[in-house]
Amino acid sequence: MNHAAITRVFCAILIALGAAMAFTWVIAAIAGETSQMLSFGLGTGLCIALGVAGFILVGEPRREASINDGLATIILFWIIIPLPAALPFVFGVAEDSVIDAWHEAVSCLTTSGQSVVEIANDAWPDSLLVWRALLHIIGAVAGLTMVLSVFSAMNLDGPGVHRSIFFTLPDGSFFDGTPRLIRISLLLIMVISSILFLLLLVEGRQPELAIADALSVATTGLILPNQTSIDGPYGFGALILAIGLISTASGVAVLVNLRAQRWRAALLDPEVILLLFLIGAIGIIAWFAGAGLISGTGWAVSTLATSGLSLGTPTTNLINSLPISVLILPAIIGGSALSTAGGIKLARIFILWRRSVQEFERLGFRNSVVALTYRNRAQDESEIIGIWVYVIAYIAAMTALFLVLSFLGNEFALSLADSVGAISNSGWLIDPDVERGQGHTLSLIGAMILGRLEVLALIPALSPSFWQR
Repeated sequence: MNHAAITRVFCAILIALGAAMAFTWVIAAIAGETSQMLSFGLGTGLCIALGVAGFILVGEPRREASINDGLATIILFWIIIPLPAALPFVFGVAEDSVIDAWHEAVSCLTTSGQSVVEIANDAWPDSLLVWRALLHIIGAVAGLTMVLSVFSAMNLDGPGVHRSIFFTLPDGSFFDGTPRLIRISLLLIMVISSILFLLLLVEGRQPELAIADALSVATTGLILPNQTSIDGPYGFGALILAIGLISTASGVAVLVNLRAQRWRAALLDPEVILLLFLIGAIGIIAWFAGAGLISGTGWAVSTLATSGLSLGTPTTNLINSLPISVLILPAIIGGSALSTAGGIKLARIFILWRRSVQEFERLGFRNSVVALTYRNRAQDESEIIGIWVYVIAYIAAMTALFLVLSFLGNEFALSLADSVGAISNSGWLIDPDVERGQGHTLSLIGAMILGRLEVLALIPALSPSFWQR
């Protein structure tokens, strides 16, 4: 393990986090929020001091970083970085617990979005709302960079669903191409959110809600703590957000085709076809379950993107009216492999569906040879088995969390919704009004990190030899 290279990456991340806190300190100063100024000032000094000291003490790495170093870095990122990111929720909020603050930071960074921090009369300080937005942006950039680099290089799931034109294994250090991927991810999020913000302003949305909705779409999260209970825009505004969520849930590969004006390739992409089909199917299921057809379809768009953003009817209204089996279905499926959405991912669902259809076709022709392709790449049996292993591990993780939450004394529906919501990074499924113990909250923290790492990526970290190599 190249500890020097990993440490220098973390030092750079800490300095960037400190710069983000410094920006939010300015917001707190303008708003006259004294306690938030102190918390952001402390966080800024701590992060920048640790980052600079680390650079000075570690020095240049003596050897080049490998793929394993990249995997170790992302595992440590999701575990360690939420700790300094939680400081404003500890010192900037009266009578709040450290565990709740840690949960808030993890929820924002993983773009789950669910909030457990209680503010009197829901009068959140402006600086903390800005900090939630910045954490969503940082987490979305980290998530996209992770799938475009580490997951792509390690080919964790066999068929290469994380492969893209943006990454090839560098000749030198594995981290050499990371700054470029960070710039691409940040630019993508900023462009999408800026376009949506302007369109929502033209539509008549208030500026504060417009920027919150735009960033929620771009990061597939929930910027505002109570955003699921807010009336979303109707008519043209809802259509704008729906198109934006379909774009972000479809992933980077589709957006690249759209930018290059390869309309046919974008529309016929297997993940796009499956996403549109599922939106229609789940929308109809929600309609039969008691939601209106338009509301159900909008909810299907939002929940397949694992955002939960209200498109017209508040999401909390639909949660109270739909059965639990309907609620968890789109969250388990999720969006594209090359997106910030959670879930099993559309690519894996598509490949398994195609494989199942082929097996039925072969029943009458036992010795026939049928080739399975995905994005013009043939898939062999070992790759199909790899996907099945992933799906089994994903379901096993949800089941294990469900059992833990049940043993902690929670009701069946609550435990099921929390387990699916945490691992799929669908924070809208986690009811903010339910009192939870510290064990429950810690379980959700671990599950959100596990879901962002797509379950299997964390398995190597359980072996001591992984950190010693």
